[in-house]
This record gives sequence, C-alpha cells and structure tokens, in this order.
Amino acid sequence: MRSRPHLRASLESWTLAGMMKRSEGYFKGYQDIELFFQTWECEKPKGWMIITHGLGEHSECYNRTAEALAATGWSFFAWDLRGHGRSQGQRGYVGHFSDYVQDFEMLWSKTINKLREQGPVVFFAHSMGALIQLKSLAEIPQGLSQTQILSSPFLEVSLHVPPIKTLAAKVFEHVFPFLTLSNEILDQDLSRDPDVLMEYHKDPYRHRKISPALYLGGP
Repeated sequence: MRSRPHLRASLESWTLAGMMKRSEGYFKGYQDIELFFQTWECEKPKGWMIITHGLGEHSECYNRTAEALAATGWSFFAWDLRGHGRSQGQRGYVGHFSDYVQDFEMLWSKTINKLREQGPVVFFAHSMGALIQLKSLAEIPQGLSQTQILSSPFLEVSLHVPPIKTLAAKVFEHVFPFLTLSNEILDQDLSRDPDVLMEYHKDPYRHRKISPALYLGGP
C-alpha cells in the first residue's frame, strides 16, 4: 500500500486474479475513535471511489461491488462508520448524528485529499451513509463540486412511526442515551436473493441496533 499520512495499514493481499491489491487498516476519527478502512487498489487507477455504507452494514458488504467493477481500472476505498463493522464504538450508538459528519471530515483531511492527487474521486453512499455523505460534502469547502452517487438515500423515514415512539426516543435520549433497540429493518426487506440473505444471516458484523440520538438526528 502506498504511504498515506495518518493511516495505519495492517494487511495487504492480492485479490481478483491479481487485478487489484486489497489493503486494510485504521484511521483516527472524531474524538480519536479508531475507524476501520479497506481498499481495493489498481496499480495505475483511473480514479478512486469512496464508499460509505448504510445503517447496520460495513465496508466488507461492498467487496462484491469492487469485484464487479475490477476491470474498469478504478480503485475503491470503503470505511466502517463508528459503531459498525470493525470500527470502534457501541453497535448502533452515536452521541449525535454530527459525529458521523465529523468522522467523514477527518477521512477527507487524512485520506481523500491524498487520493485526489492520483486522479478523480467519486463518492458512493447507501441509505444512511448517503445522508452522512450529503451533510459532509455540504460542509466541506468545495465539497459540492465533487461527483457522488446515492443509493436509496435516507432523506426521510418512509414508514409511519407512531408519535409515542418518537416521544419515547426524546425521553430516552436524555435518560438512557446509550440504550439501543432494534431498528426493525428485516433482511428480506433489503434483498430477494437467497444467497445474499444467507450472507446477511451469517455476517458477524451486521447489526440491527439504533440509539435514540441516531434516530432523532437523521433526516
């Protein structure tokens, strides 16, 4: 892996029949939390795609994406949000939604600016990750000029949430801020592919947790 400031790489391996080099490591996020990342890198990439996953997911969920696009000549950088995957933090908990945005800004300053020296950078994000990406790029100088792809962006809750649940979340945010409950998202709501559903079931890093502050701090 090429030397990059403030990043600590822990593993390198060749994958995809030698087309890409896979690396992984950690970088310091907001409040010095350890955030996991992994890359799938071409020798001379046309550019980089930065991947931000959705609620309950993690970066490894996008290995299939890197494999499918390996022949395009692009490299990929995916990271785990705090409280997700192999990053530090209580599963599904965040003190405030803006913590994610500040993590993204740390990612920008430590990594993305360096990658931009190698070529164009495209941002791809799914669901809650898309909301984080939108908020982050809007606050970063020149962020709105970047190319981005949004997959099912979490701009609002599509299902009706009983007012009593919203009221309870506001109470719990102050009384039991570290409480996490099920986000009530079912695997079968995410995919109809039985093989993918089996992967979800066996995946030790996926979770269905959500905290009051996370729920209230969204769209």
